[in-house]
Amino acid sequence: MRRILLISVLGLLLAACNQNATSGSKPAPSPKNAKVTVSVTFPESPSEAPYSGLSSIWELFSNDPKDIQPTGAPSSSQKAVITVYEGSTPVTSATVDRYNPTATVLLPAGKSYRFEASVKDYSDVEVAWGEATQAISGDTSVTLSVQTILRSALLIPVGGLTANNSEVDVFIYPLTGITGASVPATDYEVTYTVQGGTILDQNKRGVRIAWDGTSDPVTVTAQVSGLGEDHNPVTIERVYNITPATGQGAPLSITGLLPNWPSPFQAKVTALDVFGAPIYETPVGTDGSFSLQLPGGDALTPIAIDLSELFAVLPQAGCTVFWTTEPAPLLNATLVPGQFWIKDQFTDSHLGTALLTVSGYTLDAAFLYVDRSVQAEGNATCIAPDDRIITVTVNLNLEAGWNLVVSTGDPYSYLTVTGTPLNGSFQAPYTTPYHVIDWTLQWHTTITDLSISAVPQSWAPSEGGSFYSTFTVTNNGPTSLSSVQVALDVPSGVTNFYVDVPNGWFDSYSNIVYLYDSLAPGDNTSFTVNGTTTSGTAGQTLTLSATIQTDYLTDTNPNDNTAIVTITPQGGSNANVSVGMDLDPPAVWFLSPSPGEVIPQGSTYTVQIEVWDSSSGESSTPDVTEIELYDGAQRLGALSSGEIVFNPTTNAYEFVWDLTTASPKRHYLTVFAYDTAGNVGQAEISVQVQ
Repeated sequence: MRRILLISVLGLLLAACNQNATSGSKPAPSPKNAKVTVSVTFPESPSEAPYSGLSSIWELFSNDPKDIQPTGAPSSSQKAVITVYEGSTPVTSATVDRYNPTATVLLPAGKSYRFEASVKDYSDVEVAWGEATQAISGDTSVTLSVQTILRSALLIPVGGLTANNSEVDVFIYPLTGITGASVPATDYEVTYTVQGGTILDQNKRGVRIAWDGTSDPVTVTAQVSGLGEDHNPVTIERVYNITPATGQGAPLSITGLLPNWPSPFQAKVTALDVFGAPIYETPVGTDGSFSLQLPGGDALTPIAIDLSELFAVLPQAGCTVFWTTEPAPLLNATLVPGQFWIKDQFTDSHLGTALLTVSGYTLDAAFLYVDRSVQAEGNATCIAPDDRIITVTVNLNLEAGWNLVVSTGDPYSYLTVTGTPLNGSFQAPYTTPYHVIDWTLQWHTTITDLSISAVPQSWAPSEGGSFYSTFTVTNNGPTSLSSVQVALDVPSGVTNFYVDVPNGWFDSYSNIVYLYDSLAPGDNTSFTVNGTTTSGTAGQTLTLSATIQTDYLTDTNPNDNTAIVTITPQGGSNANVSVGMDLDPPAVWFLSPSPGEVIPQGSTYTVQIEVWDSSSGESSTPDVTEIELYDGAQRLGALSSGEIVFNPTTNAYEFVWDLTTASPKRHYLTVFAYDTAGNVGQAEISVQVQ
C-alpha cells in the first residue's frame, strides 16, 4: 500500500513537472530582417581636354589630373550585378545601372555577409569587379568599390628620334578588352625600362625617354599590373622598338587656290601639326593663291611619329592581321594632317580652315614624310564594341620623302588606307591611282561684307505712344551665309518691346536676333521691332541700335554693321490726353500678294494695300497723309510721289511692282501708313520671286 502511494505521488509530481514545463516554454524568436541599401559608383562622362596650344601630348596627360586619375568604374560601365553570399552560398542579388546605381535587399540581421559586384558593359562583358564583407546588425548601407579588369594594353610612341631630336614620348593605354575602354589610372600600376636611352620623366600614362645617340633601335618595355579576368592579380608586358630617322628629304611644295577670295584681303595660310599648333605659314595672294613649303623630316621633328604605330596597334588591339606584303617593323615618319588655317596676316585672327577631302567617304588625308621606302599590303579584321566586324585594308607604296596617305570607306564596316609618293609637290586637285583629292575650303569663320539699315530711322510718338521699325541685313558678298546674328541695344524708357522675325527667333534674355535665311551675295533679310514709350520720356531722345555680330565672321567693311533708330516722345503722357485725340495708328494690311506667294521673275505685279483709320472710320476715305512701301531697305514707292495710288474700284491702294530686274530670292515687303495725328501703322509679308 505504501508502495502504491509512493508511485502515485511520484506520478503526480512528474505530471505536474511536465505540465509546468509545457506551459512555460516559448519558441526561439526568428532573426529580424535588415534593410540594406547597396550601391556601385559609376563614372561620370569623361572630360575632353583641349589639344590646341599644347607642345606635345605629354603636356596634355601631365597637366590634366582628370585624365590621369578618373574615379569610379571604367567609362564603358553600364550595369552591375550585386550578389550577396552567406559563406559560399548566394542568398540574394540585385542589379543596378549607371542611372539608378542603388538597390535595396532584405537580409536577416545578426550575420556576416560577403557582397560581390560584377560591373558589365553594354555587351554584357565584365569590365570591373569588387567585393566587401560586412556584418549586418540592422538597417544599413553598403557601397562597393570596384577595380577595372585589365585585359590588354597598347604601348604607343608619339614622336621620333633624329640627330636633332633625341627625346620621344611613349604612352601606355591599359584596356579592359575589345570594348576599347581604358582602365582608370587608380586601377593599375606600371613600371618602365629602357634600353638605348634614359628615362627623363614618367607617370601612369607614359614615359619620356632620351636617346643615347648610338643605339638602334631603342627598346621601351612597360609592365602593367592590375586585376585579371579571374579576379586575381595579373601583369601584362608590352615592348616597343623605336628606330632613329636617317637623313632628311627635300621640301614639299603645297599649292592651292582659296575660293571666293575677297581681293585685296591680306591673309596667310598656316600648316598645323598633329596637336593643332601652327608650324609653317605663307601669305595668300590677292587672287587667293598660295604656295606653302614644308621642309623634310629633321626640321619637322616636333611632330615626328613612328609609322609602325599603325602596324603595332592593330594586333595589340585584338585585330587579326593578314599581310600579303608585310611592312618593315621599324620606320620613322613625319605626319602633317591635311588641315590648314587661314588667318589675318596682321591680327593673326582665325578666318577659316582648309581641309583635304577625298571623294566619297572621307576619314583622313595627310602628308607623310618617311625616311625610307615602304611597301605594305594586307588587311586586318577587328571586332567593334557592339560586335560588328570591321575590315581594314592597307595598301602603301611609299618612297623616301613626301607621300600622300588617305583613309576612305565606311568607318562602321570597311576602311581602306592607301599611300602614294608626291615627288616633292602637291597641287589641288590631285589625282592618285585610287582617289581624286579635292582641295576645298570649309569656312569656320566667313569673310564677307554685311550691312544693316533701318526704316524709318526716327520716330516722334506721343509720350506713351508706340513705334515700329524694320531692320534689313544685306550680304554684299563675296561669300554666302546660312545665318546672321544681330544684337539689339534697347534703351530704358521703352516697354512692351517685341521683335517679329519671319524666319528665325529673338532671344529676349540676350537681346540677340537669330536670322536663319540663306543669304547669297546680294540677298537680304529683315525683322521688325515694336515698342511703347513709357511715362516721363517726353522731350528725351531714346536710341535703339542693332549691330551685326561678327564673332563668327570677318567683315571686310565693319563701318556699316550698326543701324540706329531715334525715338523722341512728344507732349505729355497719354493718360492725360484729352478725350477725342487720335492716338491709334492706321490699320494696314496686304490684300495681295499673300504671305509666301511665289511671283514669277521678270513680270509685273500689282501690290494691293488696304488702310483703315479710326479718325475717319471708313476704309474708302482713310485719313492718311502718306503710305510707303519697302522691299527690305529699298523704298519701292510712296503715295506722295505718285507710285502708290488709291483705286476706288478695288477700295485699295495699289503699286505696280516691276520684277524684270528683281533677284530670284525671298523678298520682305513692308508698308507704312501715316495719319494726320502722326500715328504710323505697319504690315509685313515675305514672298518668293523665282
